[in-house]
Amino acid sequence: MPNHISFLLRHAAIGTGLAAVFVAMLLWANVANLWHLVTHTTEGALAVFLLWAFCAITFGSIQMGIRIMMLAERGED
Repeated sequence: MPNHISFLLRHAAIGTGLAAVFVAMLLWANVANLWHLVTHTTEGALAVFLLWAFCAITFGSIQMGIRIMMLAERGED
């Protein structure tokens, strides 16, 4: 696999992991009574999955963008 593709996939995976931690912290802290809402409905698992998926898209994109922008700083040294 080309280096640039593995670079992007690696940092997308890091962002996805951060999104999982973020969603777990939201549920653990019971922000806006989210834990109760998710555990007392039949569609709770779907809601958690969608929350994680959209956070993974956001966090993965941010992680990739930050790392790409940091490449330019490393090249100037």
